Amino acid sequence: MLAGFVSMPIMTRILDKSEYGKLSLVLLTATLSGSLLQMGMPQGLTRFLPEFSRRDEVPILFSSALRTLLVSGSVFLALALLLTPLLARSPFSSWSGHVLWVAVLTVTHVLVAFFLAVYRSEHQSFQYNCWQVALRYGSVAASVAIVLLAWRSAIGVVAGKVLVELLMLATLFVVFSRRRYIKLHGASWDVSKDLVRYGLPLSFGLISSFLIESGDKFVINAMIDPDAVASYSVPYDLCTQVESAITAPMRLAIVPVIMSMWAHEDPEATAAFVSRSLRNVWRLLVPVGFGFAALSAPIVTLMASDKYTDSSAMVPLILPGLLLGGTCFLPICGFTLHKKTGRLALIVLAMGLFNILLNLILLPRYGIHGAAIATLITYVAHAVLLYSIGFYYLRFKLPLRPVAVSFVLALLMWLLVRSIGEVSGILIVDILARTLIGVIFYTAGILALDRELRTLVGQWTTRR
Repeated sequence: MLAGFVSMPIMTRILDKSEYGKLSLVLLTATLSGSLLQMGMPQGLTRFLPEFSRRDEVPILFSSALRTLLVSGSVFLALALLLTPLLARSPFSSWSGHVLWVAVLTVTHVLVAFFLAVYRSEHQSFQYNCWQVALRYGSVAASVAIVLLAWRSAIGVVAGKVLVELLMLATLFVVFSRRRYIKLHGASWDVSKDLVRYGLPLSFGLISSFLIESGDKFVINAMIDPDAVASYSVPYDLCTQVESAITAPMRLAIVPVIMSMWAHEDPEATAAFVSRSLRNVWRLLVPVGFGFAALSAPIVTLMASDKYTDSSAMVPLILPGLLLGGTCFLPICGFTLHKKTGRLALIVLAMGLFNILLNLILLPRYGIHGAAIATLITYVAHAVLLYSIGFYYLRFKLPLRPVAVSFVLALLMWLLVRSIGEVSGILIVDILARTLIGVIFYTAGILALDRELRTLVGQWTTRR
């Protein structure tokens, strides 16, 4: 996530709006095609690894999955080669030079993700994180170097990513060969079929989520132009990074506890824990949303230069929906615990198509602000469905009073931060100073009004 905060200020300044918009679309296309191309193999590896480990047959599992990905990747590259000349003679000829690069990036990304999934499946978190850090920061460094020295375009950025991923693939191939995991002659097509049968529905689920998260950018490009995609992508990507930075650690900490409690305790205890978790999640997300919205203009300017400052007006429309969606991992646990993932997939798919439909209706009338409105409406509808059905499965309590208190305090904090003028002539100093004032105000207010939180803080300080 930090890599995104590092790369955005660089890329938005060295690429013009059109190229940044194309870069966003290229990376999204690679993500979309990769979701289908990987056929859920990383998830399948995690699911079947314990079973094959007991039989000392991990090389068979790994090699079967790897051979399947190599075959599907080769077919995908061949199709890209055939499509390139056809696209060059079509109305979309300006994109013909990007097709092969997207295909290569998709294949390398899928293969790297597959290798790294082994570390996650074997609970080797340190090694996994080291590879991820090397991949992300190596990609940023290589992309910046190529763009500055040779290729100032979206393709230059993609070339840097492909170069780093190819080097990493070569290294990982050597590492796993020495671990004797790669024995393609021992691969089994029956194992491959089991992996595909398990993983392919998960891939379609990822594609459905993609329609909610990024389908609007393709509609914007089709109905307006890549410049508009860039203007929309900057605030959207910033909001996504903020949401992920907060909710991702929460998901990693809370979801395993819910699964364990469901297995070893009664449903009432699980529901009570979900209710407490909801209260704490909302206590944090509400002030973050109001605070980020209050400082959206200087933050967007700092992160993406003043040519994107006007785009900050979309943050109050985009961020609430994303933060609301970020809390949905809790009601989603109800679907998972009751093995209703098929129903969950249908809801996600329906909301993805609903998002596309809203964009088609609102973009002609409101421009890219219509896409921001569509995002807000989609995430609200998505959350209402998930919370309603998730409540049926888990019977948790909605934290209405704590949320109302947080909303009132966060609104007052927003008014306070907005009323503060320029503190200094340095943009980052202004942002930090106003943020500190907002944090002090909200923290003092919530501790004064929320008795339960005050008790929790007192218990924590006593233990310390």
